[in-house]
Amino acid sequence: MEDQKELRSTHILTMHKQELLVKYSALQNYINAIVTFRFTVLGFYLATVGLLLGGTPSLEKYTLLAFITIPLYIIELRNRFLKDKLGGQAARIEKYWMNEKEKPSGYELDKTYAFNIRLFSSNNDHEDPGITHTRALDCIYGVIFLYSLARMVILLIPTIMWLFFAFSRMHR
Repeated sequence: MEDQKELRSTHILTMHKQELLVKYSALQNYINAIVTFRFTVLGFYLATVGLLLGGTPSLEKYTLLAFITIPLYIIELRNRFLKDKLGGQAARIEKYWMNEKEKPSGYELDKTYAFNIRLFSSNNDHEDPGITHTRALDCIYGVIFLYSLARMVILLIPTIMWLFFAFSRMHR
């Protein structure tokens, strides 16, 4: 009788671990698909930026660039939320599955360098304030958006000045 209970609990644990493995694999596949989509959108965005900025600069081009940047950045944020949500679920499975005692010996992060300067990172990507794809994407979208706004203002200055002088002459 005791052997049957132990056999059942072992069977349940095995089934549970198999289910977790399937869920974990699916989560990793979804995360990879989202990351691929993020960079695909970025690639199309940068190609669009190149097309718009090529040729003669105009107010219309910079306005269009600003209005294209906003919805694509919203898509980026949505994908980021999805990736983080799925990553959190995968991290919970990892935490359950592999506690500190089960880590293989020599479990350390690889050393990473930029311009021969060692970059430090933690074992937990969710808490690491270091260099991430997300920061890079924020910079790309933000810089291009600010550039388009600045160019729009620069191109609008002559029109604003003309309106100012025309208005001031009318009220003399």
